[in-house]
Amino acid sequence: NQNEVSWYVEGYNEIVDLIKDEDEEKSFEITLINKGGKEQPFTINNVPNWLRLSSSSGTIAPDSKIVLTATIDKELTAGEYLENLYLQTDFGFDEKMQVKLRVLAQEPVWNVNPTDFDYSMNIVGRVKIEGKFSEDSYDKIAAFSNGEVRGSAMLVYNEAFKEYYAYLTVYSNIVYGE
Repeated sequence: NQNEVSWYVEGYNEIVDLIKDEDEEKSFEITLINKGGKEQPFTINNVPNWLRLSSSSGTIAPDSKIVLTATIDKELTAGEYLENLYLQTDFGFDEKMQVKLRVLAQEPVWNVNPTDFDYSMNIVGRVKIEGKFSEDSYDKIAAFSNGEVRGSAMLVYNEAFKEYYAYLTVYSNIVYGE
């Protein structure tokens, strides 16, 4: 905490943890503070190509702050991204800011009207993806019969078992065999 220049993003502590939908415009503000009594030059390094800063270098006047706008690429594909940005000043020790971003794909429309069906069954299970049980509350599963959606569910964290489960109700008009 000896560096006279520091930075932060309002509402976040050590990790800037963001979620956005595909094709969504998303930006946030980074505040740089100069607590010292002299002008301080700065440079922000390791900025990923999916993040555009209103300024990545400049000078901060004594006892003042600068607010930068960080804009995430609207066309960024679904997935998880993690980068460390570094604030370089003449202090000689770069201040790190970790930016964690999750881009969500467009959710499929898997709606079922239970009143259209005479029967139902419940399935409680865990979802395994590439050999590993999912721990992602954004994962969604569905049951189909001949291409028709018969039920869908998001994963839910079960505190008692410390695991994610799917609680899926599947509908039919046939007692068995479908």
